[in-house]
Amino acid sequence: MTPRTISSTRSLSRGYVYITDLSSGVTVEGMNSCPYQAADILAGLAAGLPNYQIAGMYYEYSNGAGTATPFALTDTSVSRQGVSSPYDLVRAPLIARPVLSSTSVNYADNAVSFTTLTNATEGLNGSPFGVSSSSQILSVCLCSFPQGSTYTGDLLYARFILGSALPLTGTGAVSCSWPTTWV
Repeated sequence: MTPRTISSTRSLSRGYVYITDLSSGVTVEGMNSCPYQAADILAGLAAGLPNYQIAGMYYEYSNGAGTATPFALTDTSVSRQGVSSPYDLVRAPLIARPVLSSTSVNYADNAVSFTTLTNATEGLNGSPFGVSSSSQILSVCLCSFPQGSTYTGDLLYARFILGSALPLTGTGAVSCSWPTTWV
């Protein structure tokens, strides 16, 4: 039997992302992409390292008009953290334990769902985040936080770029639910 060569982690994980502005009820949804750095997380999990579990998300935003940088397989948490004004990101921990589910036999549709909620007034780089700053969500990243509260050690598992920006309204709270399956 010849081993199968996998050129990227994009073919291994399929996630469908739901981002909702809790004040307006507007939901944006779509498929994620996985960069190479996802393999670092999978390797840590396979080695039994509990600190490599998915622990939260990055909400990438701009204040005023803006567009997300295109997805690249070489995206990392460091490249996402390196954005500069008017762009920034909110680091949001999971609000509950991941939910496991299956919809068919033989593990074909086993899924794990992750959920976060924004609860910040500024991003990692100090840019204000909220309705009064005209903040709008551009993309969301699913992340592992191996070093806990020290964001410089974060790892990027997947990224979803919104087709159009989601402006914050009302309270400015945004939720993201991210079910993921492996194929």
